[in-house]
Amino acid sequence: MTAEFPAAETCDTCATTDLRPWLERSDGLAVLQCSACGAGVVERLPPDLDVLYAGDYYSTDESTGRGYSDYAYTAEHSVGWVGPLVELVQPAGTSALDIGCADGLLLTRLPAGYARRVGIEVNPEMVARCRADGLEIIATDVYDREALAPEQGRFDLITAMAVFEHVTGFREAVQVALDCPAPGGPLLFEVPQLVEPGDEGDSNHSWLTSSLEHLHYPTRRSLRRLFELLGTPLGGGELLIPGYGSTFVGLAGHDPDVVAAADDVW
Repeated sequence: MTAEFPAAETCDTCATTDLRPWLERSDGLAVLQCSACGAGVVERLPPDLDVLYAGDYYSTDESTGRGYSDYAYTAEHSVGWVGPLVELVQPAGTSALDIGCADGLLLTRLPAGYARRVGIEVNPEMVARCRADGLEIIATDVYDREALAPEQGRFDLITAMAVFEHVTGFREAVQVALDCPAPGGPLLFEVPQLVEPGDEGDSNHSWLTSSLEHLHYPTRRSLRRLFELLGTPLGGGELLIPGYGSTFVGLAGHDPDVVAAADDVW
């Protein structure tokens, strides 16, 4: 990851160039907001992100505001609910791709019919752990189009939990994810959702004082606008967590009927 960060100059969602100071993180970096769609973005890249993700990201000192001190514990709470949701929205699938799969916990919790369980993961230790557990890793970079091209349209389910906010190009990563499912396959994702005036939810304090490796700070309206621009139906909604930051769980896909059915379940 280089020091160049175009998303801090031009809105990654809608390409507007009017980004205005909005919030300040506990590390002193400003969060800018697009005046048109409401998307938030950090003013510049935090230092050493490549080193962080390739190193001890999953077993670091959380007092730094970045990474996890006990990822296994956190994962049980942050992705353990995905399997039961998949049982409701896509129970008959046989193949799944989890983007940012970490140790593969989410993949192991999918319904039994998912015979092919595939991941994308940047951290070498987690890649090795997944492969040792029999999971298939097809890429270490969500932008590796060469590795992903043969897999386009082959998955009944795509998941991306707490991924898109970490990457330099939010919109491009979402597009990559949408290129991977079969025609009836949904994308299930979760991202932090910052609160704007008039929104439900608590304050943005938690997202400004933790997970300081985040680059993007989507809002309800910026997510809706993004999927409008991508021409893709979006369902799902906010998870309002009292005393903590809100998140958005999205259900998206190219088949409006599939998304509508999944949204009804949601």
